[in-house]
Amino acid sequence: MRTREAILDGAMVAFAQQGYHAVTVKDIATAAGYTAPSLYNYFGSKEEIFAALLERLFRVFIGIYDEPVPSGLSFAQRLELMIRRHLDEHLRQSDAFVLFMKAQLAAMPSEELARWKHQAFEAYIDRLTRWIEESASGEELAPYGARTLAFQLWGTMFADFARMLLGEDLEADPAAHTQRIVSLFLHGIRGGST
Repeated sequence: MRTREAILDGAMVAFAQQGYHAVTVKDIATAAGYTAPSLYNYFGSKEEIFAALLERLFRVFIGIYDEPVPSGLSFAQRLELMIRRHLDEHLRQSDAFVLFMKAQLAAMPSEELARWKHQAFEAYIDRLTRWIEESASGEELAPYGARTLAFQLWGTMFADFARMLLGEDLEADPAAHTQRIVSLFLHGIRGGST
């Protein structure tokens, strides 16, 4: 298990630095500290490594919704905590985050990975929808409902994260990013207090 994780760690670095198409299995092996033939004991191809890496990243981000939340928080406070956890994960795994964002923006190298990406997105939206249902009152969900709000929240977070990825937003303070996302989601372009 440790070898497989080391391979994925090396792959994450290689893919983030060079992009999917430029990376070879040898590049991944070098980054992981192994020989290329040894990687085939764990993965059948570069695509399989990429898929396993995306799956690992997906589990990390979807796992945020299962982390405990202190009782007594308002929806806005729960939202702020969840977004901050996303941003903290981004900072902990910046190479992985870059890869995850690029994978969201790019066409997948195969139909199989494209189907996985679609299924993963659906699963993420489903989990975010459940999180909103668990975190907000009926009044806070009206008139749109949790699923519509999940898409809107995902879009707001994705837009902010994409600006960071593209280097257009040099604000390094995660608290400022968190406040902007919460404010835009809850109050729209006119802003307001959270």
